[in-house]
Amino acid sequence: MKMGNFEVITLLHRRIFTELKYKLKIFKLGYAQFNLLSILLREGEMTQDQLASVSGADKGTISRGITRLEREGYIARERKRTDSRANIISPTPKALQLQHILDFIDEEVMNKCLENLTEDERLTLLELVKKAVS
Repeated sequence: MKMGNFEVITLLHRRIFTELKYKLKIFKLGYAQFNLLSILLREGEMTQDQLASVSGADKGTISRGITRLEREGYIARERKRTDSRANIISPTPKALQLQHILDFIDEEVMNKCLENLTEDERLTLLELVKKAVS
């Protein structure tokens, strides 16, 4: 059966989402929270606006994600000293302890979802997707 371009991208997204959902359940993380926490662990502390910009998510999604991450103890939120309207979001020691595990889950999920590709094909696909969304 022939699939359209949109269907192919949607199917890959659904596979990744399903795998991540299953693996992250034990940590009380969802797909969106995993994305936000991964960004914070990679980039370090930032404001909510910066996190929205880097993630591509809208401010409402960011706010809900931050609230959930804070409730689970993965991030700390404090007022920015130079602008009391802005919050600085930073990963907590609990999140830092999970960084290697979350990196492993990320790699494991991608390997499973892209198992029919060679390593070179995987790298090429990821570079092309990065280029497409930049």
